[in-house]
Amino acid sequence: MFASLLGLVGRMLNASEAQVVQLSPHQRWSIQLTQAPAEHIVDRPLISRSGEQLGSLHLHLPVPIVQTAPASRMLEDAAQLALGLLENEKQRRQQEEELQTLHSRLHHAQLLAEVTSLAQRDLSPRAMIRTIADLIGTSIDVDWAGLATYRQGRLHFESSVYQPDINPAFLDLISRNEIGALGRDVTAQSLTTHGPLFVDDYPAHPAARQSLIDAHLQAGAWLPVGEYDGAFVAILVARIGRRHPWSTAERQLLLAAAQTVRIAVERQEHARQLRYAAFHDDLTGLHNRRCFDSDLTTACKEGKTFSLLMMDLDGFKQINDRFGHGEGDRVLTAVATALTRAAAADVKVYRLGGDEFAAIQPGRVSQHQLQVYLKEVMELLRGQRIQSVGMSCGLIWCPDEAQTAETAHRLVDHRMYQEKLSRGGGGR
Repeated sequence: MFASLLGLVGRMLNASEAQVVQLSPHQRWSIQLTQAPAEHIVDRPLISRSGEQLGSLHLHLPVPIVQTAPASRMLEDAAQLALGLLENEKQRRQQEEELQTLHSRLHHAQLLAEVTSLAQRDLSPRAMIRTIADLIGTSIDVDWAGLATYRQGRLHFESSVYQPDINPAFLDLISRNEIGALGRDVTAQSLTTHGPLFVDDYPAHPAARQSLIDAHLQAGAWLPVGEYDGAFVAILVARIGRRHPWSTAERQLLLAAAQTVRIAVERQEHARQLRYAAFHDDLTGLHNRRCFDSDLTTACKEGKTFSLLMMDLDGFKQINDRFGHGEGDRVLTAVATALTRAAAADVKVYRLGGDEFAAIQPGRVSQHQLQVYLKEVMELLRGQRIQSVGMSCGLIWCPDEAQTAETAHRLVDHRMYQEKLSRGGGGR
């Protein structure tokens, strides 16, 4: 289209060559009409009705234009044709940009929908963050995406996805975690302040690390997504070896994705805390009565052989009466620690309430094994300067002696009480 219209413009004025130059973006169209030498050049600005100069019309003429009315009209007509070319080109470019923007918004909306869907799945926080980092890394224009974990003054990095032609020096730093020391590092600042950070020119940042500058890190986005398992976690994305600042749309997309993940992590952490509180004792951290009842019922229904122990402290009431409840709490906590440390790995220990504890262990525990266990518990208590407490214990084997949770609980409680009476422990 440009060639035919330029040819028409050139022939109108007997030009040997016609050119149209577009100002923004700079572009040039030209057509050679004859081999005649161009002795004269006419340069005509192309200005739209709104007053914007879109470009210029250049005509190479073998002879000068005679300044007559017909010649002026021809030149004006030629200029209008050329201006029409540029206006059409500008409109076409604007339509392409609008279409590209629509495609980008649709793509970003689809990405956020996928992020939201993943955040609602039953995944661990780490698995969810890692999966979403993978999704982000493959959905926007980045060279590397991964995770940063900040725990006890140390940074740990983990690659998620990256371009095959990425600078190997950057991957080497990530894999060896040589940039993980605490300091004025950009990552540490972002994680500890819980704030997202976008850096368009990493080498110029005051907290940039020389090792990353040497690895050609140019732009990065740090997106904290929450805290779990005692560590702060962030999604990181980077552009390596090329200057490409983060666009407004990219920033909005990454912030929205990070916010979605952060809410999901907080929700999961809150749910985890609720589950923990529902099945653990506040004072000792042991599993509680609710957990014991559930586990005992399940074990009895499965029908596998297990040993059920019930333990009660001797002399605990006197400790509370003499030294107060603060000392009583210290004793209970020490007992819980000793019962757990002395137990085998497959034993689950519970505090049922007050000074009463229980344990469930797969298989049959002999009386000798029980005495060895209790002896070790008492030694651990003496090591914590707790001398004035004893322990009565009942033991039964299921399903040999009891097939239901109610029967098992009643029987083991009776045996513990009988032992307490035989040792002169008195009432409950």
